[in-house]
Amino acid sequence: MIELKNIIKSYKNTAVLKGLSLKVEKGEIYGFIGKNGAGKTTTMNIITGLLKYDGGQILLNGEKNANCEKFCGYLPEDPKFYPYMTVTEYLRLLGDINKQSALEATKRIDYLLEIVDLTADKNKRIGKFSRGMRQRVGLAACMYNDPEVLILDEPSSALDPAGRADVVRLLLEINKMGKTIFLSSHILNDLEHICDKVGILADGSMALEDNIGNILDRYAVPAINVKFDETVDIEKIQSLINLPFVKSHTIDDENNLMLYMEKPKENINIIYSLLPNININSLSVAVSQANLDDVFEKVAMSKEVKNG
Repeated sequence: MIELKNIIKSYKNTAVLKGLSLKVEKGEIYGFIGKNGAGKTTTMNIITGLLKYDGGQILLNGEKNANCEKFCGYLPEDPKFYPYMTVTEYLRLLGDINKQSALEATKRIDYLLEIVDLTADKNKRIGKFSRGMRQRVGLAACMYNDPEVLILDEPSSALDPAGRADVVRLLLEINKMGKTIFLSSHILNDLEHICDKVGILADGSMALEDNIGNILDRYAVPAINVKFDETVDIEKIQSLINLPFVKSHTIDDENNLMLYMEKPKENINIIYSLLPNININSLSVAVSQANLDDVFEKVAMSKEVKNG
């Protein structure tokens, strides 16, 4: 559906994309991850035709130089609207731009407002809307032409938990309608629960791209978290970190010892039995299921180290 092959993009003398390749299949929700400044927005602007690139190839439905205007709907991170307009007036403006009749526009607007749950607010001025409501207006706008793919740049950015939940629910509903969704987000917990595939952008290229289940199975090693009430002396915890089933460990500034291993639920009793002998007071012991945040840190950092 969308395929990028070795895309290169530089701003003046700074290379942003250094041969980026990715593939979004029809019907997928694809999560595009990267640190600030990694080139996620640049990539989206290139796909939508808003930005030229220096090298490589883009295929839309297998076609080179395809017109993205009807194929894709784009929602930028901070969409701008005319604050004095109602949401109905704004969407009707899109209908006028597309030369729709009043009847066609009304049917389309009513349909979209119902999808994004703004029917009750259709005559309110957008300037009075919360950020979450404005994001829903943006979703309605980028769906106006009934595109096959929605490209969404940080759709839940700066939203409160309720607003984020609304956006996640809407994306799942829209995906069930047959739409392919390509989105970026810093809220990896949301992506973990809704995405079919994830791509991690680091150092200008794709560090990892795979099905979300495969990624978590491969990289997200579960752990046992032992929280201590004093600074952890590495010498005292040798009996824990040297256990044969412990693959690796970390200690953070809050005295949390993470013991990464397979089958932590089966091994937690062994950890309990050893704690009284290490002479450090422990506050709690719990199984910590690794997630996409852990994978991102491992993959992005290893990519940067390797290419740095």
